Amino acid sequence: MGQKKNHPEPYAPKEIGRLIHDHRIKTGCVPVVFIDHLQRMPKDGAQSLGDRERLEQAVRDLNRIYVADGVPVIVLSELTREGQTKGSSSIDGEAGVTISLLLDGTDEQDREKREKAMKAYPRRIYAEIGKNRTGRTGGARLAFYGKTGYFEDNEQ
Repeated sequence: MGQKKNHPEPYAPKEIGRLIHDHRIKTGCVPVVFIDHLQRMPKDGAQSLGDRERLEQAVRDLNRIYVADGVPVIVLSELTREGQTKGSSSIDGEAGVTISLLLDGTDEQDREKREKAMKAYPRRIYAEIGKNRTGRTGGARLAFYGKTGYFEDNEQ
């Protein structure tokens, strides 16, 4: 039998709020919160809700953390094949900024081109700011170095 990986359980929004509070008391600094894979995040008191309602509740709870504490909350969410954020109406409605990261110069229809782009190092990425409540929207071409998680400008 394979060995189970020791990953921490994801935190629900109330627990994230408590951790932010503790961090601010200890350090005096405002943290930045990253949520990886929003769809898997546990939702406070939402066991009886359906998937969509649970997602909407989590987005509202995270938005409250941002509004109440001034803490930037960056949420990573996967895209559907059509390029829409899963649960997009609730995420887009509450988010202050949405940024989509796409393989540059590829589309879903051309599998060979997409596979070649996935193997490239660095990967060419197009970052599209689809919504920004307080600023501009637009896009930028980036080079992504996956081994170090580093992005740099790649305008050509």
